[in-house]
Formats: sequence, C-alpha cells, structure tokens
Amino acid sequence: MGERTEKGGFPVKKYALTPAEALELGLAQPYAYITRLSRVTVGPTPAQCPLEELLEARFFGPDREVRIYSGEEGLEAVCLEDEEQEDFLTSTCTVRDTRFGKYLTLRRYLGYDEDGQAYIQATRLAGWKGDAQ
Repeated sequence: MGERTEKGGFPVKKYALTPAEALELGLAQPYAYITRLSRVTVGPTPAQCPLEELLEARFFGPDREVRIYSGEEGLEAVCLEDEEQEDFLTSTCTVRDTRFGKYLTLRRYLGYDEDGQAYIQATRLAGWKGDAQ
C-alpha cells in the first residue's frame, strides 16, 4: 500500500494512495458512492469498478473512507481512517431519491480552536441503508 504520510492538523488519520491501491482497499469496504461517466450509484460495494470511467468514488464503512477523485494531474486518492481518541459526531441523513437508498450515515470530526471552541473539521461517509437492509 501507499506510504502512510499523515497530514498535519487533521482530526483523523489521512494518507495518500495511488488510485490502484485505493481501488483495492476501497473494494473491500461495505459501501460505495461512485460517479462514473455513464451513471451514479450508491449502495453495497460492487465486485469491480474500472478506473477508466471513474470520475469520483467514495468507498466507506464504519472505520474508514477511501476516496478516489479527479485531481490536477488525473485521478488521486486518499484514505481517512478513524483513530481511537477522536472526537466526532455521527448522524443519519435521509436520502430523498430512493434509487440511492434510504439513509446515509455521516461522521463529523471535531476540531478545537485556540479558545477551546469546537467546530467541524472533517466529514466522511460511514454507513448506508437501503431497502434490502
């Protein structure tokens, strides 16, 4: 896998991956939000996801999100992983278009300013629920 270089000041472990590494790790996650040239899908992670047609992918589960996205020089990728001592809020949002499921779970990580005031520093997808689940 890619070198795990953490980005300073980020409330969750964040490290860069190559798109191929991210795809391998992403396909092991339970859920995916995938934007391709031909369609958008949200739900259980598919068995495969060709990089050639990919615009953006977010593979996620309760402990991690793997993102593949269009960057300045083509596809780029990053992984966000939970660490034990993080402060976060978890919320469930209703999906209005039922083709994409019923609910998405979001995890919002808190940061603190110099006065100790909390703010949302990062957000990631953490769960999905559709008709079959």
